[in-house]
Amino acid sequence: MLMQDYYDHTQDRRFLRDELLPLATDVLRYYDTRFARDQAGKLVISPTQAVETYWHGVTNDTPSVAGLNAVLDRLLALPKGQVRARDRQLWAKLKAAAPPVPVRREGDRSFVLPAERFDPKRSNVENPELYAVWPFRLFGISRPGLATGIETFERRIEKGMKGWAYDGQCAAILGLTDEARRQILFKVGNSNPNHRFPAM
Repeated sequence: MLMQDYYDHTQDRRFLRDELLPLATDVLRYYDTRFARDQAGKLVISPTQAVETYWHGVTNDTPSVAGLNAVLDRLLALPKGQVRARDRQLWAKLKAAAPPVPVRREGDRSFVLPAERFDPKRSNVENPELYAVWPFRLFGISRPGLATGIETFERRIEKGMKGWAYDGQCAAILGLTDEARRQILFKVGNSNPNHRFPAM
């Protein structure tokens, strides 16, 4: 996803050809050959875990599912003259096999789950369900399901601003400007003067 952002910004065709496409295709080949498919032809991503938080009983973790869907959509949107036909065939095959982002509905609200199935015992502090917002930007301003993204953010278990927590990015992408501002100001003020890069 980050390489795709770089390409969109630079339009560096050599980078696309020599860096982005070979890496993306190899990673996608791994998913294509590593995991079984269900009766509908959808990938069953298991065994896996949902980042470092959910370790057991995980199937179709949101970071993998969101990543597959987001990256494949962007690859398939590339002009045909810029990619090999066999790569495009692999991408189309995997897009058809990619599981949907696991969303639960309760009453009139819906929210993203950390995985399709998972043991709820937490082993760390990430919110894997938010990977559908950041870095994969499937939910956000001007995208379908903004209310689902906001509800997912509001229901997150860990509400962190220290270290590498990404709540601020999610708030900004979801249009929660007051929360994004609060997060940024906290991080800017939470710097150790001994750090080489104070913004970290």
